[in-house]
Amino acid sequence: MEKINVKNEIGESLNDIWQKYQAYSQQCGEYIALRPVTVETLATDSLLFIGLNPSIRENDKPSRSYQKNSFPEFYNLNQAVSHPYFKKFEDISEKSGMPWQHYDMLYLRGTKQAEVQNLTKTKEGTDFLLEQARLSEKILTLAKPKIIVVNNAFARDILSEWLGWNFEQSDTLGTKTHNGIPIFFTSMLTGQRALDLGSYERLIWHINFVKKQLGL
Repeated sequence: MEKINVKNEIGESLNDIWQKYQAYSQQCGEYIALRPVTVETLATDSLLFIGLNPSIRENDKPSRSYQKNSFPEFYNLNQAVSHPYFKKFEDISEKSGMPWQHYDMLYLRGTKQAEVQNLTKTKEGTDFLLEQARLSEKILTLAKPKIIVVNNAFARDILSEWLGWNFEQSDTLGTKTHNGIPIFFTSMLTGQRALDLGSYERLIWHINFVKKQLGL
């Protein structure tokens, strides 16, 4: 698999977004005061899991504050797999025999999705999210994933309603596709509202079915 250098592709543009919206701290909340975060590289041709945004802990805030002309924060996904959030991705990868990657649609840090969605109550907050989503669309296009799993409802809305992705039903595969790429929509795979065991096992079966149908 090749790797996309996310830092080179969108790093400056991401910093430009954060500088632009510093003037709208009321509309963008505490998110604009913290540095944006994403992976430094993303492997192509993978089983790609798409989430909403990176999380944050209280003790992260002082060290991750945003300053003018500072650069976004990038992390190495290979070093992050010990985090519980990634365990189900590892499990699905092992049971499907496909290498996995993960990418968040947004780059702001937060743990409460409802608060992120509240940004859409203002034009500036909505634009702040939309500009981030457009950068993610660029990366997702370059990534050329074999199969996509979107495990967040708001992330699905961003793809379909904001970015205009057309999801077509494939009767052969039994799932949606976008530009020929099979896409599964699920709830979160970890946490209190995680996918139940039966649905989780069905997801793995269906990924393997699609993989066989496409000869991946």
